[in-house]
Amino acid sequence: MLNGEGIRNVLFVAGCNHGCKGCYNESTWNPNSGYPFTEAMEDRIIADLKDERINRDGLTLS
Repeated sequence: MLNGEGIRNVLFVAGCNHGCKGCYNESTWNPNSGYPFTEAMEDRIIADLKDERINRDGLTLS
């Protein structure tokens, strides 16, 4: 509910230099954190979005 209305898939990308006070996701500030966005990762995200066991209201890119 924090990343948009309803139940959502959220894709966090790494690298932010704003440093907002109260940011709930400081772990994404480092541009070298996380996992590389590969074709395999893209396929996994698409498969997750197609999984009908969870009724989602959308995708949030953050």
